[in-house]
Amino acid sequence: MTTELGPTERACVLQAADARQMQGVTVPVGVPAHEARRGPRDGTRGAVDVSAGLPQHLTFAKGDIVYEFDGFDADRVAVYRYAPAKSPLHDRIMAGVQQAYFEAAQAKKGGTR
Repeated sequence: MTTELGPTERACVLQAADARQMQGVTVPVGVPAHEARRGPRDGTRGAVDVSAGLPQHLTFAKGDIVYEFDGFDADRVAVYRYAPAKSPLHDRIMAGVQQAYFEAAQAKKGGTR
């Protein structure tokens, strides 16, 4: 099912961060880099209002999660990539991911002493 876009809307998709968005981002010890690239809304498809021009950033969670415009895909859909360096919530998300990886590693070893 395809929905029709309004005259001031453009299709968009949210994707994981790429090398450009990862510049200056520290990956926590024990966390695979692909986890740090992932944004909480990756894979979401929708539309953006382009009445004032194509927005360079999309924000969620009251500005705590930021995706930035990264060009167009082959179908001319606007691609926005997760911007961890610009997302105030990213460090807290990564702390939780790091804790989950630590706990999984401890469980695999047989628990903590």
